[in-house]
Amino acid sequence: MNLTRLTVAAGAVAAAGMLLAPAVAHADGTKDPKYQHPPTTSQPKSDDDGVAPINNKRAPVKLCGQESTSGEFTGEPSHHPYALEAGTTSITVDYDTFDVPDKINVYAKGKLVGTTGWRGSESENTNRHPLKGAGDDELTVAVPAGATSVDVVVITDLQGTAWEFTVGCIKA
Repeated sequence: MNLTRLTVAAGAVAAAGMLLAPAVAHADGTKDPKYQHPPTTSQPKSDDDGVAPINNKRAPVKLCGQESTSGEFTGEPSHHPYALEAGTTSITVDYDTFDVPDKINVYAKGKLVGTTGWRGSESENTNRHPLKGAGDDELTVAVPAGATSVDVVVITDLQGTAWEFTVGCIKA
């Protein structure tokens, strides 16, 4: 019984020692200089605008109604940030996913606030998504109080797809 307590205590001391280590060690015992010191600032770098990535690139932030956004199959979700005008209480997403099914989700303050569901033509629905309707429609989404932006995320999973949308702001 005393041996068990000694083993547990020794493990706890070893774990505490690892937490206090100021740098990340490589397998050969050297330390990575990148992790030896705390960051000097928590501010983003000049090339980091804080916008969600779009296929290893960053989409520019757009304003409601500024211009249409369009795309095609990417193999991963495409993120499109929109800045909201002051006083915006809801947005509209006027979209067309054409025939090959796609899904458009809207996020505000990090939470899903609206979705089109999978939209497209049953004849092109080879992945058998539960379709919510044809590809051309409009989605109206209430925006949480205090939200200053939304992230419109397009999800595609079939080659040959294409889509487009325009975001509009509605004020109270």
